[in-house]
Parts: sequence; structure tokens; C-alpha cells
Amino acid sequence: MSEDLFRRAASELDALLAAARPDLERRGIAIADGSAREALVWAFSFSTEREIGIERQRIACTLTLRGDAPPMMQSLATGSRIQHRNHAPVAWPELRRRGMAAIVEDALASAQYFLQVKIGADFAHQEFIRRCEAILDLIGNDIANAPALREQVATWKTLAEQRSLYSAVRKTLLGNLDFGHLQEDAVVLEQFYQESIYRPLSSHTIPAPQPEPEPQPEPDSALSRRAAILDRIPKAPPIEPAEAGTSLLILGVALALIAVALTAFGIVRHSWSLGIGGAIFFLLVVRALWQWHR
Repeated sequence: MSEDLFRRAASELDALLAAARPDLERRGIAIADGSAREALVWAFSFSTEREIGIERQRIACTLTLRGDAPPMMQSLATGSRIQHRNHAPVAWPELRRRGMAAIVEDALASAQYFLQVKIGADFAHQEFIRRCEAILDLIGNDIANAPALREQVATWKTLAEQRSLYSAVRKTLLGNLDFGHLQEDAVVLEQFYQESIYRPLSSHTIPAPQPEPEPQPEPDSALSRRAAILDRIPKAPPIEPAEAGTSLLILGVALALIAVALTAFGIVRHSWSLGIGGAIFFLLVVRALWQWHR
């Protein structure tokens, strides 16, 4: 079963390589076959040479398929003194969608870019070593705690020589160290480390994974059904403004007549409380009608 899967995958890679070969050759990328199909290994190497300034760099990558494992891309960029190596799996969907030429060109460009970063960091380490030596020569016994300062600067110099000065947790160098009259030189050394070593190397770390978006709650089906039932209930037709005004006017006139009748009845019966109450009720009705008509 594994051999059958390998044959199918190798056949697909052969087709992708045949489609990519014209583009790769047009860009000056050499292709070399390193397959061992009897051992279930499909491998092709792609290489080119480029001149950066006075330095000639060789960049190469190899796409390898072993058995039923996913394809792997190994890259190597070599300068006069510095090398950069990397390897990463290649997803089949991306390989089919973008084509082998685009995948190979990206691998070569990435290897060359990181080689340039390493070359820049290498020059920065050399300059850092030179500045450490200059500070060591200037630290005299007139500076408080001079032996400890010499030891610290010598440690930085040794780490730079080993190319292990950079650390993700070492953002600064000085901390609480006091270099006396050489404090300004020490601050310049720390700024050089931050700008030329720490910042370029830390900018290529893998970003933290982004949190997955929280799932949105689904609408309650019971509420939607209830709303749909309410929508089917026939609604009473709205009252026309003219009809509403006529009804209120009739009601107001009727209340006013009742108030007048109560007042007259109180006068006839000599009942002052009934007469005054009827008069007040009449005034309230008249005021309400007047405010409604404003």
C-alpha cells in the first residue's frame, strides 16, 4: 500500500516538475535529479548562484518525497563564511495550487534573505567585539567596581565571538551597571547591540498563534417560531386621525354638558358642594378640550 501511494505521489510530482521546468530554466535555476525510486525516494535539487556586492553566494533547495510521508523542502544558502540551512514540509494543496516553480523560487528567496541577515549579524558581531575591546582598554582602576565591569565586558566579547550573544530575553545589556565616566560609551555599545544584533535577529521569530474566533451563538429556534406565530395574528387597522379627533370632540362636549347639568342641579337644590364640584369639573373639561385643540 505504501509503495502504491508513493508511485502515485511521485507521478504527480513528475507532472508538476515538467510544468515548472521551463520557468525555472528561464530564471537560471539548475535542476538535478537525486531520486532513488527503488528505495521509495523522489528528490530533485534546484540551485542558482548570485553575486551580492563582491561576494558570490550559492543558494540551493531540495524537494524530497519519502514513502507516504509529506514532501519536505530543504534549503541551503552559502556565502564566503556564513551558511544558512532550513527545512520545512510542503503542503500538497499549496503545491498543486501555486505550482512547483513558485514553491522552489520562494524557498530559494527565503534562504538567500536569511543568509543576508546572518551575514549582517556576523559583521555586527565583529564590530561589537571591536567596541568591547576598546572599552576594556579604557576601564581603569579609577572606576568603582572595575574588575566586575571588565569581567562583564569580557563575557559579552566571548559571547559575540561564539555568535551566541543574541537571546530573546536579552533585550538590554547594561541593567544597573555603572561605568562611571565611560557610561556614555557603554550606552552606545548597548544601543548598537539592540539595533544591529537584537532587532534584526528577533524580527524573524515565529509569531504567536492567533486565538481562534469565538463561535457565534445560534439564534433560539423557539423564539423565532414564537415571533413567526405572532406575525400571523391579524392586527387591528390603525385609527385614522380624523376619526380619533371626532370621537374625542364628542366625548368632550358630552362631559361638558354633564358638568353644566351638575352645576345647575346644585344651584336649584341650593347644594353648594354639588354646584362648586360641577363648576370645577366643567372647567377641567374645557381646559382639556382647549389643550387638545392647540
